[in-house]
Amino acid sequence: MKIGIFSYWKIAQCENSYYIPATHYAYCEYLAKKGAEITLLCPVENLQETPGGYSKLPSSIHVVRLRGRFSYISAYKNFFPNFRIIHTYVRQLPDVLYIRNPDPLGWLPPVLANRSISSVHSHFVGDSLQATWQSGDPVLHRLVKCIAYLPEYLLTILTAKHLSRKVFCNGEHMRRRLVQVGLHKARSVISSTISRSELTSLRRTRLEARPNPTDKFIYFGYLRKTKGVDVLLTSFSQIKEEYCNSHLTIIGDGDQRTKLQAQANELEIHQHISFLGHIDNRNLLFTELQKNDYFLFCSRSEGSPRVVIEAMAAGLIVISTPVGSLPECFIDGEDIIFSENFTIEKFTEATRRALRLTSSEKKLIREKAWKKIEAHYTKEAFLDRLFTP
Repeated sequence: MKIGIFSYWKIAQCENSYYIPATHYAYCEYLAKKGAEITLLCPVENLQETPGGYSKLPSSIHVVRLRGRFSYISAYKNFFPNFRIIHTYVRQLPDVLYIRNPDPLGWLPPVLANRSISSVHSHFVGDSLQATWQSGDPVLHRLVKCIAYLPEYLLTILTAKHLSRKVFCNGEHMRRRLVQVGLHKARSVISSTISRSELTSLRRTRLEARPNPTDKFIYFGYLRKTKGVDVLLTSFSQIKEEYCNSHLTIIGDGDQRTKLQAQANELEIHQHISFLGHIDNRNLLFTELQKNDYFLFCSRSEGSPRVVIEAMAAGLIVISTPVGSLPECFIDGEDIIFSENFTIEKFTEATRRALRLTSSEKKLIREKAWKKIEAHYTKEAFLDRLFTP
């Protein structure tokens, strides 16, 4: 089976080899093992050294380079060269053409395919308008950005509706929004990077080895304004007053890191917080996860957050805002602890509720979450649904 993947994944080239972020590599690796002939249509960055956190693509996976860099402005500056590149590829008639939205130019491949490809799949991994509006930026900035995104958004909706055989989206909440704009064929999926074998290994090393949670907290992911890590820090400072031995580890990087470190100093909790930066190696990441007991997630806008699934797979109790697909996937007090909203007060209240559970109640939450991941949210289940013609 020939699969074409159109996305703005950050692919890098060093010498004669291509490299791709570990998450996306896991997807390509799984499809290649099933015998698929994969072609990636992506921009490529030329590097002098092998990039950290990236995996080398096998030579069996083809790369068709799009012009420009990884942004909307660059994509449209190179519109006509990319038009020709995409048009040339779709004439090769892959069995499945997968399009990741809302990446730039996501509406163009279905138009150029012009129904000649039997199975065009559009996958909405997020909502650029909603994410921009909930970013926390000044209102005028958000309004200007939303107006700029609107034409691309409408074109993507129209081409998915009329020219895509299958439409997927991350979570039931997003499916409902797509139905409201006429995309009735949209079907929800939950993005996952956890394989069945990895899940079994994590259970053996965590759930069975450390049955009793302590007061160690962790967040991992991007350090952006929409992730609500500023709220998380203030909430943790309040928890720290009651639970003196508690500690918070933050893994990840982003444009908010310096501000967050300054905030930790102002709150006088810097001695109880470890900023570890980005961790490239997946095994090291899970090793750090399993040193902790609670995963704190205070995001303001999400699709289907993979980090929550990864934290549950590692045996952590997740304390989260009711964001994205999570309320449809998990049940408060049964396999997750939800905050009522995004405020410091409510998130702190949810954290206290988790800490006050008995040991047997904590163990039961972790067990139920792990079993739900095993039954519904593995990488294999996700990809098989996404790429079946």
